[in-house]
Amino acid sequence: MEYVLACFTVCPLRFIDAHGHRPVTDDERATAYAFHRDLAAALGLPPSPAGGLAEVARRMDTCETRHFAPTEAARALWRSTSAGLPAARLPAPLAPLASAVTATLLDEPLRTALGVRRPPAPVRALATYAPGSRRRGPRTGRRDRPGGR
Repeated sequence: MEYVLACFTVCPLRFIDAHGHRPVTDDERATAYAFHRDLAAALGLPPSPAGGLAEVARRMDTCETRHFAPTEAARALWRSTSAGLPAARLPAPLAPLASAVTATLLDEPLRTALGVRRPPAPVRALATYAPGSRRRGPRTGRRDRPGGR
């Protein structure tokens, strides 16, 4: 349970640092750790480590190193989840790339455990730069409408 809680705390921060419009601030990290600590207490988990968020991340990484391993069950899990929902969320012309695009969201230890190859460079570039294209392009949408509605 501690590992799952760590994933819900550490992974989003890492994702935002890698793909967000700006890195996570120290205040946001402190808030994430406070939420992690309070939720752990509410769930009756052992107290959070003294090293703060960095220690939570280190423990999560250590757990993955020790326990992640390729298995047929992991490969079956990947096959069942990597194409359906992601394909439905992508524009129709990109739907065939759903599995590869989804694989770009996995770090190397998880890709290894699931038996997933590193996606080709063009797919990695698409997944890295497409989410930020809205912030780099001209602003449109609700904020540009009269009255802000």
